[in-house]
Amino acid sequence: MRDLPHDGDGALADQHDGHRMGAHAVARDAAGGVEGVARAARCWCTSPRSARLPPAILHRGAHAADRARGHIRCRARSRAGGAHPVISRRVLLLGIAALGAPRASSGQTPVGVPRVLVYTGSMAWRDGIAGGLRDLGWIEGQNVVVEWRHREPLEDATVVEELGGLHPDVAVLGGPLRIRRAMKVAKSIPLVGIDLESDPVASGFVKSLARPGANISGIWLDLPELAGKQLQFLQELAPALVRVGVVWDDQIGGPQFAETQSAARIINVKLVAVSLRRGTEADGAMMRLFAESPQAVVVLTSPAIFQALPRIAELARQKHLPSISLFSTYPASGGLMAYGPSFPALWRQAAGYVDRILKGAKVGDLAIERPSRFELIINLKTAKALGLTIPHSLLLRADEIIQ
Repeated sequence: MRDLPHDGDGALADQHDGHRMGAHAVARDAAGGVEGVARAARCWCTSPRSARLPPAILHRGAHAADRARGHIRCRARSRAGGAHPVISRRVLLLGIAALGAPRASSGQTPVGVPRVLVYTGSMAWRDGIAGGLRDLGWIEGQNVVVEWRHREPLEDATVVEELGGLHPDVAVLGGPLRIRRAMKVAKSIPLVGIDLESDPVASGFVKSLARPGANISGIWLDLPELAGKQLQFLQELAPALVRVGVVWDDQIGGPQFAETQSAARIINVKLVAVSLRRGTEADGAMMRLFAESPQAVVVLTSPAIFQALPRIAELARQKHLPSISLFSTYPASGGLMAYGPSFPALWRQAAGYVDRILKGAKVGDLAIERPSRFELIINLKTAKALGLTIPHSLLLRADEIIQ
């Protein structure tokens, strides 16, 4: 009887050929990959932005690529049946590492790359900082690291006490309570503040608007003169308006509330007010306000109030009361109207401070800025729920209309 070929021998031969072909492919891809990294690293070294990083960082990608490329070539050997490279596990790992350089991991900051900490209640604001920096040539994960630091509730200022041990190049903070605490615990760290209250000088944040001094500068958020415009918009909706409720934080909102009172006196409107110090206390505060029978509601600013915006908007709708806030996010939370600084634009504006500080400017020499963009935003869905018809003249002035 004739011997038949063993199926296992054919399978082994096929597997051996597959390994040989796979080795060729891996070698080709790895070599091509490291060549690409080397070229990219050398291009980076000659780019205008390379001046922001030390030579050790600039050449790290090219150096790793060259090492991997050299190992691949040295390990290529001839074998029976044709020459093909033999690649060790170590070489493969080195090539993969080179392909990923110079990325920063989530828990590690590359040596020499500036680190920016952003303390805010919304990841969107951190993204605003990163986007503004990108426009200025700072690319996240390449020549800058931007970290979001967050803790609930928003009025909790103790989160910034970690600053002294983290040693960032710049810290960006939202809310006067956290800014004030950071000034005490991190006197050597440049601070960029968003919401330096209604009068940064009188509040003790800075020595002057032109030259703040110390380690703080930033953007002046609470502009008391906006209160008159907010009341005007409410009167256009309800010409018979004579009684307006005000939600405010009596710990930090004194100048805002005083200006709202002055504006109300001019148009013969009586104010009834409740203080909200914690976002979790919104229900109780609004129930006290409704007991005073207001015809509309003005929502002033504070970190606690920002946290409570969706609930404030919901309760105002339930009582069929028109409401307005300085927070540009209020209509998206279900509120009727907002008039004030654009919050996305505020955080992108703050990136300008970070850029100048990272380039060597002293934060105390950077003037306090007003918000660069103001918006009137109207939520027509909320207006319909309230049974209100928004005047055409008001719609024409709106920067954004939520359908």
